[in-house]
Amino acid sequence: MWGQFAAGGGDTSASLSLVTGGWGTTSQTTNFLGTFSIGNSGWTSYTWVPMRDANGNMAKVAFNGSTNTLKLTRAPTGPDVNVNFLMLSQAPDPNATTLSAVINGPNINLSFLSQTGFSYQILYKDNLTDPTWLYLGSAILGDGTLKTVSDSAGGQQRFYRLFIQ
Repeated sequence: MWGQFAAGGGDTSASLSLVTGGWGTTSQTTNFLGTFSIGNSGWTSYTWVPMRDANGNMAKVAFNGSTNTLKLTRAPTGPDVNVNFLMLSQAPDPNATTLSAVINGPNINLSFLSQTGFSYQILYKDNLTDPTWLYLGSAILGDGTLKTVSDSAGGQQRFYRLFIQ
């Protein structure tokens, strides 16, 4: 879930909830879905902001297939916020993401197609029996383009995986 917001009075936030009862009344019951942290961008400078859960991860929302009503509420103590729109986006299917490897001289180039709003991290092991996976570089923010990371493995065997968040 993404929101396009503008705020000119300082950093603020808004929360999104699913209305579970009391539709059309002032005494609605809701289930919290996540929070948008909105930076002070100016009143007419809209930016896309991902909705995050209580742990700071991108929130995942699943609807039951029937009509759903959402309630957006700004922080009660924060500055006001302009809302342009909300956008639902499909979570990536880790089984559908392919990590391709091509040897280029002494390096190996690892490539994958990214999706906007997701973060990607390549991890590796020199041996599958190693207890932990190691980070190769830093996380990469998806933008809908092909991303390539080069590893200078020095001719040794390595195992790779792609973590999507």
